[in-house]
Amino acid sequence: MIIYDNFKKITILSKLSPFFFNILLIFLLSSAVVRSNYFLPKMVAWISFGMLLGVLLTGGNFLKWILSLSLIVFIGFLFRIPLIVILSGLFSLMIMRLIINITNRRDLLNYFCLIFIVGSFLVISIYESKNVINSLKIEPVAGQYTRDPNVFLKTFFLMSGGVSYYDAFGEAYRGDFRNHGFPYDLWAYRLPTTFILWKLLAFNNPLNLYILFLFFSSCVLTLTFYIGKKILSRELSLIIPFLFVPYFVFGGTSLEFLQMEWWGLLPFFLFIFGVFFERLYIAAFGASLALISRELFLIPILSAGLISVVFKQYKLIKVFLTSIIVFSLVFVIHAFFVFERLPFSIDKMLTGRYHTLTLEFIRQVLANGSWRYLFSEYRLFSLYTFCQFLIGISIFIFQPKYRFIIGYLLSLFITTLIIFLKIGLCCWTDNWGVMVDPFIILGTGLIMGLFFQSLIKNRQIKLKSFHQESKVS
Repeated sequence: MIIYDNFKKITILSKLSPFFFNILLIFLLSSAVVRSNYFLPKMVAWISFGMLLGVLLTGGNFLKWILSLSLIVFIGFLFRIPLIVILSGLFSLMIMRLIINITNRRDLLNYFCLIFIVGSFLVISIYESKNVINSLKIEPVAGQYTRDPNVFLKTFFLMSGGVSYYDAFGEAYRGDFRNHGFPYDLWAYRLPTTFILWKLLAFNNPLNLYILFLFFSSCVLTLTFYIGKKILSRELSLIIPFLFVPYFVFGGTSLEFLQMEWWGLLPFFLFIFGVFFERLYIAAFGASLALISRELFLIPILSAGLISVVFKQYKLIKVFLTSIIVFSLVFVIHAFFVFERLPFSIDKMLTGRYHTLTLEFIRQVLANGSWRYLFSEYRLFSLYTFCQFLIGISIFIFQPKYRFIIGYLLSLFITTLIIFLKIGLCCWTDNWGVMVDPFIILGTGLIMGLFFQSLIKNRQIKLKSFHQESKVS
């Protein structure tokens, strides 16, 4: 009788678990399908979506597969996706399932999916880059631009003509219609690192800046897969770069990619990679380069350092000390050059970018870049934040071996969000979302991946236990 009752429970579990897993997976991945006004990008995005589902969806009877596929069709119609695009996604899903069933070479298929995910980012970005390319070809005219990316582009043009960085930036800053002269304090000047790298790597050609961005972004997408692979299966690790694609498409289809925050992402993800894989030299190099690219990375790096101390990861202290020393030296030299052009005063060092204590700026940074996601109108990054915090805390409590990783992931963006309650200029510095949103996306992919992995493992353990009990009896 006991075995019969257990058999009923296991049978129900084995039937419901794959379906529950599939439904959650479809909702998570469909939220990150790239939104576009053009047919080809939609087609590429849905084929990528279908391929990934083909690799990840678990077994189930015919009825549950029909219900899962019906949900995909429903989501497509809900967002007015052309039927042929939806069918292309379903077709790619079925092709992937067929290949898996015939060859069972999941390892090769996983890497093929990764290449296709990165390729989908490149295809969509390049296809929609006409306005970006046209803007890069033309040097901004003083008094006729009003956005930071144009200031940075003007600085690049001036540096390409032989002007030093600080003089070039001051001239470009004065040419912004919003400003009334040269930079007025230390914080108006950006650190020179990114501009120097642009000059060295772009060979004075502004179109090469776009190629560099696509290359750096592709490296970040690939790194996120390997970061995920540290604690997830290869299949589940694919969730993370897929979630990132719309965000980088947002950067790759507007001049926003010239914002300094974007150029600090690759070194910062190198830092995370180095920490996860205990490659301390890579971690120190990434943290140092991220800090001297954009000083705002000091917030998540200090937060991560505190988490390392709390969890007694003392070997990482050298990483944080090295990066802080490098940053301090570069910043002191930077300040010296700035105050050669400004009359020195304490006020010009302490003047910050503050706003009234409110959630308004948080809503701005969480909305930055989210419109490229299919579920963007549902405040997607706020939803991601809530879900990963809720599930992350559960994993933190019940699975001690993941506590350091969960604490690390949550610290990267929670501390930054808290500080952004006061720091930042509402309506002007929403591009600071690049300091928060990528870590929310990374945490969502990793934590949801852990949740899915635990569902699969629990089901396998219970099924194995039942079979062992059956043999004993």
